[in-house]
Amino acid sequence: MKVCVAPASTKTGRAAIDALLKDTGQHSVVGIYRDLGKVPEHFKWHPWFEARQGDVASVETLNFSGCDVLLTMTPPFLFTSDDPVATAKEISDNVKEAVLRVGSIRRIVYISSGGAQHESGVVSVKDVGAFCAALAVDMKISESTSYPFIVELHGPKAYSPEDVEPLKSHQTGAIYQLSI
Repeated sequence: MKVCVAPASTKTGRAAIDALLKDTGQHSVVGIYRDLGKVPEHFKWHPWFEARQGDVASVETLNFSGCDVLLTMTPPFLFTSDDPVATAKEISDNVKEAVLRVGSIRRIVYISSGGAQHESGVVSVKDVGAFCAALAVDMKISESTSYPFIVELHGPKAYSPEDVEPLKSHQTGAIYQLSI
């Protein structure tokens, strides 16, 4: 099975690729990078890894050819956009068009990476990447599974907005105050 990760340079993307390459199932992995200079050294020489240049913000650069599975996410820069909803829709439309163009993608794992741009937080990026990688290649999710097959991933405990408020303030350096 060939799994494509786009964008691959995000923290979650790197974690997913790490998990896929460590998997004994020997899945080949294609990483889509806006800048090929960001490909980690330990990926470059791995026999089951291929780096391709592309950008989820530019549909004509996306090449998913030969891939069976796509693991894709909203890149963290989305959350600094003036209109994150419009940017997310544009990126989703670009990915959809590239998937339809190639015709070989049988499974898509789409995740939000909101908050993944921060060094610390409430969920481990490594754990999210590993979980998404496992979901991407899980053959128990078959054609008989109802679609879309939606998995909600939660941390070890439920966090209220009051729990997250001080973390957000700490991570961004801005003061956040919850109001209803």
